[in-house]
Amino acid sequence: MNHTRQFQIGIDIGGTFTDFSLSDQERGRLHVHKQLSSPENSLQAVCEGLNTLLSTAGVQLSEVSRINHATTLVANAVLERKGDTTGVLCTKGFISVFEIGREHRYDLYDLRIEYPEPLVPLPLRREIDERVNSKGQIENDLSEREVLEAVQELNSRHGIDSLAVCFINSYRNPAHERRAGEIISRDFPGISVSTSADVLPSIREYERWTTTVINACTRSIFRTYLSELDAWLKDSGFVGALNMLVSDGGVVNIDIARQYPARLLASGSAAAALVCGQISKSCTDADLFIFDMGGTTTKLGLIRNGKAQKRYETEVGRIYRNKTGSGLPVLTPVLDLDEIAAGGGSVAAIDQRGVLQVGPESMGAIPGPACFGFGGEQPTVVDANLLLGYYGAGTFLGGKLKTKPDLAELVITGSLSERLAATSPRTAWGIHETVNEKISAAIKNYSAERGIDYRKCRLVASGGGAPAHATAIARKLGMEKVIIPYASGVASAIGLLSAPVSLESLQSFRIPLNELTLEDFMTRFTQLEDSILRTISHGDGNAGKPEIVRRLDMRYQGQGFELEINPPAGTEMKSFYTTLPDLFHETYEKHFFTRFPDRDMEIINWKAEITVAGAMSIDSHVFAGHGNNSGAPAGVRNVYSHKENRYVEWPVYNRYALRQGEKLSGPMLIEERESTAVIHEDDAVEVDDRLNLIVSPG
Repeated sequence: MNHTRQFQIGIDIGGTFTDFSLSDQERGRLHVHKQLSSPENSLQAVCEGLNTLLSTAGVQLSEVSRINHATTLVANAVLERKGDTTGVLCTKGFISVFEIGREHRYDLYDLRIEYPEPLVPLPLRREIDERVNSKGQIENDLSEREVLEAVQELNSRHGIDSLAVCFINSYRNPAHERRAGEIISRDFPGISVSTSADVLPSIREYERWTTTVINACTRSIFRTYLSELDAWLKDSGFVGALNMLVSDGGVVNIDIARQYPARLLASGSAAAALVCGQISKSCTDADLFIFDMGGTTTKLGLIRNGKAQKRYETEVGRIYRNKTGSGLPVLTPVLDLDEIAAGGGSVAAIDQRGVLQVGPESMGAIPGPACFGFGGEQPTVVDANLLLGYYGAGTFLGGKLKTKPDLAELVITGSLSERLAATSPRTAWGIHETVNEKISAAIKNYSAERGIDYRKCRLVASGGGAPAHATAIARKLGMEKVIIPYASGVASAIGLLSAPVSLESLQSFRIPLNELTLEDFMTRFTQLEDSILRTISHGDGNAGKPEIVRRLDMRYQGQGFELEINPPAGTEMKSFYTTLPDLFHETYEKHFFTRFPDRDMEIINWKAEITVAGAMSIDSHVFAGHGNNSGAPAGVRNVYSHKENRYVEWPVYNRYALRQGEKLSGPMLIEERESTAVIHEDDAVEVDDRLNLIVSPG
């Protein structure tokens, strides 16, 4: 028997905790594990957690066929500006593109408006006297001497580690960028080079160039982590495939990940959506709303028709977290998730108005919430939930992490209660409610911006913190159902097991529709798809017939922005071409309630997504350790009642003892190793055939 094909692992590194899952394909069983992250050395938590998981499951690393890995390492490097010392070579006359940006004020009336500082300051940029016009024709040749002199000066003055080559119109003709990259790699082998046409050949230079800079400045730190992880795995006997989750929910091999770290900017967020995609298979009567609350942030999104929505631009390092345009734009396929600073480790404080607020600051894994006993001195959401009785002092992480209610009360009283003239339990309730209101408002904003009626969606609570807040949030929003998955505290790691090996790319090529022949149409897509296949197949030996999805960005001529055109599933290329006018008019009318059939149309961007290895199904898997005994309460706990302003007894249920079809009524707490579900008075709970808790808020 070939045991190397038997097991698969998912690893998700978060800001506070690192989550693990293991699938036993032969027996159809799932094993999970959760432990504190190690921010100063991410590899430490991964190695320790993997050893614990494998030991618990009785599995050798040599028996594992595939590891799918998600991480916030790239995003954190950008946010903390801890990347490489990076230089930029740009076309002469365009050195200030990073300051000019979109020439857009994200807040029209803010007289003190701020923008994020470019990752590469002006002294580290050099102009090159080359030029390619908008049709791809070379108007001014590239000088090898000029490139070498510019790089030599940057290196001698600033000691650059990496370089971003950003030439105008390179999306149409990348010859100059490629040649510059070859020259630099030949004469400066110690400098990592990223060219904008290679990272993402998009028509808009500001977004393309900022994405390339982010790719360049994070390559070394990410390569170092991957090399150390790969070496440790091989030394430990791992002979399978190590894949990284990219921002749109697919996984790629580590060679691609090393080359394009910008594609992993939202890797950690994407993992949260994968498990909801699995749940949606049994919830065909409603869309699902993703509510993933970890230790540092909360992710929100929509699962519609079984899939998470997607977009092709995101932002990082916003001056104001909820204001689009206040951050650095990144062009890459990414799941359409919103992220807010509300997690279990978010700090509670009193703002300038004397009002209680939670976040954006977080205590992370180190020192963590005060109740962890690692030196935290500021009150957090976890401290509040512990003081309220929602979390048990001896049951956090299955009792592996002994929390200290006295420390939680000490920081809440000293920092907040005395200033608010409230008791510590009342203050803790205020923290809990503030978080609920913040998340509820974010769900409303997300839904309004996308035309969604969230009341018709089912709220899926994943992440360690979400089950403690989900039912209260659903009540506020009038949502009728809450789904709390089994092992919801490590849901992202479980979702990673089902991530397909896939990659999507975009190529800008502007052409009026009335000038496009069928032959040109097919050639454009074929070239794009061949390029993706060459990339995605490099080094991992993926076999099988690839699945291809094609999309276009189109607009009426004269307009400044485009709409994505999605043909029906299974549409052949020829049929896609012939139905393009009708597809565009229908899409335009759906968005703007009108159409202009006499106006000329044009294509701006060509997109292709290729999946070479489909998602693994874990539908029939059962969780290791789930018992068959009755679901009688495991005990009681004193929980603070804000209505009565005193502690009252709530029953505590062991989730591992609950069986399919069991029905319960609140109030109660349902505990598992990685999270606790808070079920309020008049809430009804039913356990479905996948052991999900289906909660109907009272």
